Amino acid sequence: MTDDIELWLPPMLTLLGTLIVIMFTAWLNTRSVHAMIAELRQAGRADSAELRTEFAVKFGELPTDLTQLRGELKLDILRLENKLDHYAETQATHSEGIRRLKERG
Repeated sequence: MTDDIELWLPPMLTLLGTLIVIMFTAWLNTRSVHAMIAELRQAGRADSAELRTEFAVKFGELPTDLTQLRGELKLDILRLENKLDHYAETQATHSEGIRRLKERG
């Protein structure tokens, strides 16, 4: 071998070896990052499926709650109408009593 090759060969082989190690390390890191991303996606999908289920249950309960509230509102309206009718009857009775007192008076 010539002196030039003997001078440049060891640094070039060292550089090539270093490049191979760097590329292998980068490849391993990329694989681990992809594995982490896949795990996060799977966890996100599980969370979103859980939320969908929870929303479906809550929306399923909503019509029942609305029906119950509607029934309670109807009862409140009937009670109010009864009170108003009773008040109107009481007013009519009082008015009749006052009219009779005025006639007597």
